Amino acid sequence: MHLPSWIHLSLGLSCFQTGCNPGSASNDQPGEGTTPESVQPYMAPIDTDFGVEQSSAVSKRGSPDSPSFLEENGYTYSDLHAGIIGVYSRRYGQNNQDAVLELYIDTETQVTTVFSNKLHLENHDRYSRQTHQIIQALYHEHSMDIGKMKWCAMSIDHSSTLQTIREYRKSNGLGPTDDIKLVPTSQGWPTFASTRYYEFAYAMVPGANVDRMIVKGQTSLDTDVSDEAASAPEMIMFSFTMPLSDKEATVDTIGEHAAELAAEDNLKAGLQAAKNAMDAYVKNIQETASA
Repeated sequence: MHLPSWIHLSLGLSCFQTGCNPGSASNDQPGEGTTPESVQPYMAPIDTDFGVEQSSAVSKRGSPDSPSFLEENGYTYSDLHAGIIGVYSRRYGQNNQDAVLELYIDTETQVTTVFSNKLHLENHDRYSRQTHQIIQALYHEHSMDIGKMKWCAMSIDHSSTLQTIREYRKSNGLGPTDDIKLVPTSQGWPTFASTRYYEFAYAMVPGANVDRMIVKGQTSLDTDVSDEAASAPEMIMFSFTMPLSDKEATVDTIGEHAAELAAEDNLKAGLQAAKNAMDAYVKNIQETASA
């Protein structure tokens, strides 16, 4: 049976929550005794080798907080099952039946998980919109505050980015599925801040900075889908924070470490919610097909 390509993320999400890779390391962090400095968001260059997520001046119909933003730009959306949202475009797929974007928003943890993003495969015209604009519009449609988003996790299917991840792990002595954890002062931050996924993320939450990136390696063997081992996409996760005032920015090492642990616990809970929704969706697909 044909299932969505991101189904293999199921085990990968479980691995993130339960630590399937004991060798995973928090790497390339600022050295001991260093104080993280205030870092301006890295403005990622536009990627031109993998379709184009247009950022040039185009005719815009309203803004993402407009009630008709999606419709007027040729998009519709629906709840596929268990809260997973499918976004459809008149410029993609056959008879508007193939979702161009599939995601899950966990309102409790404020973690948004993007399972599949095919916006680069649209037949682009002046009404084509960017990933962050569509997600902002979905937040508005569901009466949610985009400013409260804490993390955005995205599956990676861009070959150049996957190659960058492999090379980074190799050059930094990491295993092929070890986690990569970066903060703005990390030496490797610019490497990943130049990817299209950072481009998607940095404009996601107006006024916020991306203060952390985590790349999660995944490999799954899903016998319900195939008898062969399948390499699941990598996932990259972005943490958002609002700029602090000078008074708030006073460094408290102990408090900062506790906040980091709490943020990762929150991410794990959000990914667990996304996995639960995904599992329910897959079960529904299978039951419908066998009925």
